[in-house]
Amino acid sequence: PKMDFGLFSKSDPYLQIFRQSNQSWIKIYQTEVIPKTLDPRWKPITLKVADMCGGDEKRRILFRVWDHDKVGSHDLIGEFQLTLGDIKQGSRFGLRRPKKKKDRRRREE
Repeated sequence: PKMDFGLFSKSDPYLQIFRQSNQSWIKIYQTEVIPKTLDPRWKPITLKVADMCGGDEKRRILFRVWDHDKVGSHDLIGEFQLTLGDIKQGSRFGLRRPKKKKDRRRREE
C-alpha cells in the first residue's frame, strides 16, 4: 500500500476499538482523524465495560490505528490487543504491524 511513511512524511491517523465475539471482532468505537501527525493525541475515550468485554476481564480487546486516505482505502499502521484486566493494571503496549498475507494487503473495510 502507498502509505504516508517516509523520512519526513506524516500520516492522518485514527483509532478503532473492537470487542471479541466468538470468532470475529465487532467495532465498538472509532476516533476522529488527527491530520498530519506522527504523534496523535485523541480526545479521552469513555466506554462501558459491557460494550468492551461484557464484564469478562479476560476477553481480548483489539485496537487498530489506521492512516486515513482521502482517496482509496485507508492503510493499517498497526494494532495491539489487551484485556480489561491489562488496562486496569496499567499495562504498557506497542503497535505491531500484522504480517502480510500473500496477495492481500490489510485494508479497512
